Amino acid sequence: MADKKISQLTSATLPLAGTEVVPVVQSGATVKVSAASLGAAAAYTPAGVGAVVTTVQSKLREFVSVKDFGAVGDFDFGTLTGTNNTSAFQAAANACDAENLSSLCIPNSRENYLITAPIVFTRGDVRIFGFSGCRVDYDKKGHVVPKSGISRAFDLGGSRLTPAVGCWTIDGISIRPETATNAIDGFVFTSKADGPDRPVVIRNCTGVFLNSAVRIPSRGVASALATLVIENNHFTSCNYALLADYGNIFGARIVGNNLEQNLLGGIWGAFNGPVYIADNMLEGQPNAIRIQTPEVIGGNLANVVIERNYFESNGGSFVVRMECSSDTSLTVRDNFWMSPLATDDIVVTGAANCLLTVREELMRQVPVTFIDYTGVISYGSDFLNNVTPYFYVRTFGSQPPFIVNADYQNDVLNPAYPTSLYQSQSKETGLAHYDTPYGYMACAGYSEYVDIPLTVNIGNAVQLDIFCQIEEGADFNLYVFDEGVITATVAWLGYNANQITCNGRWALVTIPFLSTVNTSKLKIRVDQKGGSTGRFLIAGASAVNKGAHVNDGSVRTRFDPKMPSRVINQTGSNYQVTSTSGTTAIVNTGINPTKNTSNQTLTASVYDVVVSGMTNASTNNDSSISYGIVTVFNTGTSYTIAYSQTSAVGDNPFTVTAVFWNGTTESATSAGGDGIQMRIKVAGYLNTAGYMQNCQITKRIETQFG
Repeated sequence: MADKKISQLTSATLPLAGTEVVPVVQSGATVKVSAASLGAAAAYTPAGVGAVVTTVQSKLREFVSVKDFGAVGDFDFGTLTGTNNTSAFQAAANACDAENLSSLCIPNSRENYLITAPIVFTRGDVRIFGFSGCRVDYDKKGHVVPKSGISRAFDLGGSRLTPAVGCWTIDGISIRPETATNAIDGFVFTSKADGPDRPVVIRNCTGVFLNSAVRIPSRGVASALATLVIENNHFTSCNYALLADYGNIFGARIVGNNLEQNLLGGIWGAFNGPVYIADNMLEGQPNAIRIQTPEVIGGNLANVVIERNYFESNGGSFVVRMECSSDTSLTVRDNFWMSPLATDDIVVTGAANCLLTVREELMRQVPVTFIDYTGVISYGSDFLNNVTPYFYVRTFGSQPPFIVNADYQNDVLNPAYPTSLYQSQSKETGLAHYDTPYGYMACAGYSEYVDIPLTVNIGNAVQLDIFCQIEEGADFNLYVFDEGVITATVAWLGYNANQITCNGRWALVTIPFLSTVNTSKLKIRVDQKGGSTGRFLIAGASAVNKGAHVNDGSVRTRFDPKMPSRVINQTGSNYQVTSTSGTTAIVNTGINPTKNTSNQTLTASVYDVVVSGMTNASTNNDSSISYGIVTVFNTGTSYTIAYSQTSAVGDNPFTVTAVFWNGTTESATSAGGDGIQMRIKVAGYLNTAGYMQNCQITKRIETQFG
């Protein structure tokens, strides 16, 4: 070849083959170098003091890209044409699995990559990332484009059984299907290893026109994923943003996402661990949040917090729905509710117990609606606040909910008594006493009927309010009978007080139920379950007929819990106590409801309490009856008490003792007999102004045989 200037040479065809030779001038002499070594040998000099010179090839190999395997991002949404990148993407995924690569780049600043089959990653511990970030304008380039007819874009897990645990990070990836069919899932996690995979992080991603942007299908394992983090994503115009079909997620943090205009729901998932949903935009979609708490292996509890989210124009049946199949807690607070369109705001359903808190005072009333809920809204719940002191029931299940309102202090209920009065206080004087806001006494207990005059018919919705104390550890059955004690219209069988109370404190329990009887009186009875021990004390009870209720879900009935307007008052009732040698039988006669709060002068005739009918069936056992009375909450200056007792003639004498809370006692012994009557009068208990102030009388009788 004749000598030519370099400028005269014909341009080479690129890329150069590895066997071709390139002339290089080195130290004044022209030398040759192979094309294969030219790129590898070229120096890369990074900026910065102390930086080390390396090669261009080493620099380019610092991360793996789908373009390394031949991917071409040329899909055009206008013509629906472009290179099929399935083989290139899958080869890159296989390299991550086979070569233990920890990251894979999908360069997507200006590329749209068409794929025609799901891209399967079997092993975890890989970060799949791009450069697009989340965005609202999905017409911009930078998408992975699954072709119509495939089920999913990314299969993360490959239905593997081992290894048990893998981690996943998805960052800056956008998925937009070829056509807007809403039939393709975006990121699907399919590992069957019961590790589970954790953590799983999805951030800065975009999903549009998908079935679900993120999906965790049910796979028959205790926990499909753990520590799921979904943050700063934009998922819109999908059927669902997150869909976990009983995938049993142990722990999730869903924060700072824009989830709007989805067609069927926003966040739908089955969880068996802590769930935190906060600071999300949830706009313009039906049934925004649906949380399921399925029964799972290991007995984990779903503790759900939903706070500081923006809810706007959410329609459907609900905005938030909690399905309780295992014991759980739900807190909904400080959210922004704008133009709600849903039938119900917050729905609770299922059979398990729930610690429920709703604090949405600043915006609007956000009531809770119960649908087929048969569990216990447990002690410590605070879903009835000053803004929304009521709830709804749409349908009643096999048994009604048992709603415990502890230390409830708004104006509708009981503002007069400080929280401390709900504490059970043991003030022993040889006899057991229990404090209540209504007075100082042991109230109605096991196996006694509490009567509430109320006319109800079959199909009426009834609100029953009971102010009671349930000792921790007590197992009990509770019934509400008709007047003739023929049919139990309500029955709760086998409740454990550990699930619904806290250290035996006093609480208002509201029980909404659908009557199955016609009656003019409700009769409440509490029985111990099996051989358990523990108190179930009732200080007051009342009921309200809410009228006919169609139990098909088409209507809902409102219930307004309140302290009983009528407390138990069984003065003058007769009780038969059968003698059992060495056994103490306690009979509780209830409470006199009169309370003097206006400094009225009391006279001897105001309180005239008669207890009669105490019978000792045994002729050979000595017996005693103690009668206790409390007259004031605050100290007075003087009082007089008069009592009289009569007894029938019999074999053995009775000792009758009147016990007063100031520490004094007065006793009398009968001539003997099987019956006795005691009458106690309060002549006056005066404050410094000469009046009875905040005075009320309670009473308790106890008999000891043998």
